[in-house]
Amino acid sequence: MKKLLLTASPVTLRGVENFARMPNLGLASIAGNINRNTTLPRVADLAAAPGCPEKFLMRIISEFQPDIVGFSAMTFQYQNTLYMVRKVKQFYPDIITFLGGYHATAAYREISSSADMDFFDFIVRGEGEISVRELIDKLDSSGNDFSSIAGISFRNESGKIIHTPERVPADLAEISLPDREARILSKGFYFLGGKADVVETSRGCVFNCGYCSIKCMYGSTFRKFPVERVIADLKQLKANDVEFVMLADDNITLDPERFIRLCCRIKEEGLDSLGYIIQTGVKTLLSRPELPEIMTDAGMKYIFLSLDDPDSPAADFFNTQEFRKDDAFRLIRELRSRGAMIMGGCVIGAPRETEKSLMDTYRFIGKTGVDAVAFLILIPYPGTPVRASLMEKNLITNLSDYSRYTHEYANIRTHGLSSERLAIIVERMNVRYMFEYNSIWRFILKFPIHIFKRFLVEILHSPKRIMKRGIAFCSGLLSRLS
Repeated sequence: MKKLLLTASPVTLRGVENFARMPNLGLASIAGNINRNTTLPRVADLAAAPGCPEKFLMRIISEFQPDIVGFSAMTFQYQNTLYMVRKVKQFYPDIITFLGGYHATAAYREISSSADMDFFDFIVRGEGEISVRELIDKLDSSGNDFSSIAGISFRNESGKIIHTPERVPADLAEISLPDREARILSKGFYFLGGKADVVETSRGCVFNCGYCSIKCMYGSTFRKFPVERVIADLKQLKANDVEFVMLADDNITLDPERFIRLCCRIKEEGLDSLGYIIQTGVKTLLSRPELPEIMTDAGMKYIFLSLDDPDSPAADFFNTQEFRKDDAFRLIRELRSRGAMIMGGCVIGAPRETEKSLMDTYRFIGKTGVDAVAFLILIPYPGTPVRASLMEKNLITNLSDYSRYTHEYANIRTHGLSSERLAIIVERMNVRYMFEYNSIWRFILKFPIHIFKRFLVEILHSPKRIMKRGIAFCSGLLSRLS
């Protein structure tokens, strides 16, 4: 029997851990869909590793002695993942390694044509459940012709890089439940202080927002898991004392009738005692007037809402969903009246944006009354339409240092704003909003113990960041007084 170790990067988005740390669902799903007669899987989500993640990984490899180690990485995690796999190959050269996840899918040609490929035996592109299962089965049969496995890249015996055809998106009814028992680390995942986990009810989105990277994974498909499968998954989590569930769908309300059925089944099964975190957009929530009442009754009260300003110069460039501002104001008022906490998300950095247009966007978000906001500097992810467009305009200031591909950094500029100026403005907007529109007090009153603990962590680990935010606090306070 072969032993498979699946690992997720320890690198997380700065600031997000103040509110949440979620386990990697994709690796648990791969573990749940391999051939258990021939393979023993383990999942090491290194974001929750005690002490040094590198030492933890090497200890797990020494104890578990896997035959195959899979690495999953987003773009900003790739350089750390490359460092990890080099260490594994240095000390365990006979271990077979593969890379999967978004970055592997979007940048596989770049990776496979570089020296990085010396450390990866395979790249798994797109969804991993079926591809990894077929890959392990082929390895188990001692075969060396992998060209029949769709959705992978590898170097053949003559040294030539082979990219097999793309895999057709899976029928989600055939995907088994995740194997969370395969996790080596089961503690350390939370949302606002409560035990948290992740569930999918669908995959993909049919909208064509230019900055979105999900098309690289799923194309323009929208596929749904059977509702009863979702209910079975939620029951397992409730039995394990999970308090919060992130529904990791790319756009969960895209099919409103199906979403309503799901909410009703959650209520019927008594699963509305869980707190659900979802991400969605104004347009799809407005498609059915009864949605706010039905979803909040089912416990879906933590909402990440896409709120790109429809009047901003960014709207046409990003090709985002259109909506009337008055409709957004009304929707948010109703959701908040039903006990929902809403974080607005607004992507910034289109070529024609100026300081004035950014402040107009800031005031628009303030009028919505959302509990919190994330003004997000556009990231030119590999494989996205905006990357190609910005490269033509010579507006990308960082093409290859992927460790900086987070919203904390400006990797692009506009026609009128340098990267440095853009980063300063957006940082001030984010911090100022917390105090000018009272959003920070809402979280402190609702989750005082968790907020206090995370504040202490920030003071210990990021004193300069706290100082910068203190200055921004004073700026916001003076703005309110004036």
